[in-house]
Amino acid sequence: MRLILVPALAAALAGCVASREEARQLQAPPRAAQALILFPDHHELRGAVALDWIDGVSQHSYVLAEPNQSVMRPLIERALSASGLKARTPVRARYGLQVTVDNARGPGVGTDMHAALGATYVIVERATGREVFRHRTATAGRAAFLKPNEDDLRRGTQRSLMLIRAVNHAGVPLAAFDLFWDFDPTVVGQSDLWDGHQGQWWDPIDYNEWSQGDWNEFWEIYRYATLASLVIGPLSVGAEIVNPLNFTPFASDSAAARARRGDAGGIAQARRERDGRDRAARAINRAAAANVTAFLVALSAAEDVAPVPLLPCWGSPAVEAFKAALQAQGRTFRTDDCRTPL
Repeated sequence: MRLILVPALAAALAGCVASREEARQLQAPPRAAQALILFPDHHELRGAVALDWIDGVSQHSYVLAEPNQSVMRPLIERALSASGLKARTPVRARYGLQVTVDNARGPGVGTDMHAALGATYVIVERATGREVFRHRTATAGRAAFLKPNEDDLRRGTQRSLMLIRAVNHAGVPLAAFDLFWDFDPTVVGQSDLWDGHQGQWWDPIDYNEWSQGDWNEFWEIYRYATLASLVIGPLSVGAEIVNPLNFTPFASDSAAARARRGDAGGIAQARRERDGRDRAARAINRAAAANVTAFLVALSAAEDVAPVPLLPCWGSPAVEAFKAALQAQGRTFRTDDCRTPL
């Protein structure tokens, strides 16, 4: 029976511990953009589109996190601005973008957080009401739960060592205090006070008999304190992992702001990687960002606008040759910040 239970227990523990591949994925930074959607100056939509409204979702998330306008609106405005579509003022906008959400599903209670968003994007000419573009896209976002890993073991060990050091530093003065608290110098040698043949006033007493009880009490306290220090470190980390807030996608404005900025915790920030509010916000933001990107890609394809390559400013000979080939074909490209030194 034991031979059967041991492999089963090992397999169960292996399933509950993060693999190196999972840890690597959580630590990996987002991939750099390879191209961008940029409408040319001569295009009729260039600088002529304003966001009219977003329908089908609430303004904010209130109790549980879900896709909402406070998440979608900044992403859409940023996409319009980056692609050159955004009008400088709403009055100057010749076209209006109208977004209707028909599926906004936030994460449920559990480990991995999953969100889904389905929306229809319509561009209409404001003066005539003519529909210029219509496209529906459905996307999803996921934020994985960080399983127990080597970093948790390290943090638990460090906490235990810190507690053991505290116990050791406090042990010496506590032992001295405990040993001398009941010491009464007036009784030293009293049994031999008038016996000049057996001893004198300051003859030593039996030290072991006097101190053994205090030593036993001290070592019992020290032993249990050390054992508690060894256990408290891993238990505290385990309590952080199984915290119910890690599995509940409560709405949080601060978590949504971190997801919008792209703050990445990585394995070194296990608390944020596991917090249900942060993971729900990341899953929703990823679903919304993918949705807006899919809209831009569909619009550029419909308007026959090719993606603009994004190349390094300080490139290799092959990159420089590619730039020259693009210029020879009459195509454009964009680079990163050339003011950044090599």
